[in-house]
Amino acid sequence: MDLNQENSANFLLEDEQKSFDPWLLFDESKILLGDVYWKSPRGKKILMHRCSSLITSEQRSRINNNRNQFEFTVTVNETFYRHIKNLLARLASRSREVHERLELQKQSRDEILKTILPCFWFGEEEGELFDVVLAWNEQMNSLPQEIESEMIEKNESLYKRSMLIGWTLNVYALMLGYSDYFYLKEMYNAIFLMDFSLVQKGLSTLDNDKMEKDILNWDSGAHALESLKSVEHLKDQFKYKSLFRMIERHHEDLHGNGPLKLNRDESLDLESILGHLNRKFGYSHEPFDQFQAKGILAELMKVEEKGVSIKKRTYFFIESAIKAFAVEDNDYLSVGGL
Repeated sequence: MDLNQENSANFLLEDEQKSFDPWLLFDESKILLGDVYWKSPRGKKILMHRCSSLITSEQRSRINNNRNQFEFTVTVNETFYRHIKNLLARLASRSREVHERLELQKQSRDEILKTILPCFWFGEEEGELFDVVLAWNEQMNSLPQEIESEMIEKNESLYKRSMLIGWTLNVYALMLGYSDYFYLKEMYNAIFLMDFSLVQKGLSTLDNDKMEKDILNWDSGAHALESLKSVEHLKDQFKYKSLFRMIERHHEDLHGNGPLKLNRDESLDLESILGHLNRKFGYSHEPFDQFQAKGILAELMKVEEKGVSIKKRTYFFIESAIKAFAVEDNDYLSVGGL
């Protein structure tokens, strides 16, 4: 067992030995990690908020101030949830020595993929999509508070959809060889800004059926440019300007059918994947109910819609990463050719 594997094993062992107060997890995440029940005077438990719900700060304060009247039951896999957060935190480690930093990033990236792919690509292990996506959001989300609060308050479904697309795009980026934590973090947060103009217009979850019909029509391109304009004041906060540019390109395909009429030679690998994912995830359904957890990453790579595709070289590198998964040393960079 190498040092990285040993550290992971020790982490899991220590985590399993800990006993957490459920209420600590209630306050740890913006999204509920379990179910909240109200305990009636007659002794009955009535479900008030289901796991994965986004509750307002006022609702959270009311529950916290009257905990004796409520019960919080954790339903996520707490060990897995904390393990994912821990792996992402390792990816963020900074070393002054360049070679050492790159090696640490590579080890952390490979460990993340070894943890995620058995369930979410190969479908060979059990796992809950919500657990990994929520852990990712807690570690990577650094949205300005005013933007995040407005999204949660006005359109919970769009917020969750952004979580899912941000997670999948991050994982595909890892498979393509990206391992810089801060690049991945900016990429993740840019996804939430794609549809912010819709939130500002006051479109709620109840409007999502109409929203899907309007937005997924290739002739309806104004939305992407409106979203970019609505968050233009945040541009200087992005170190990587190409990631900010993804906001206006998230409805592009490779055939010049998007709002900007870009073709395959004008789109980067990650931009082509983003355009593809944006077509895959609808607006009118509960985001976490659209796909099975097992094999979701492989399923999302399938191209079924007319006029939508991903660059052949992008497919090649992702397939190389999958093949490398079976290699004993899991050397994604050398096998993948990156």
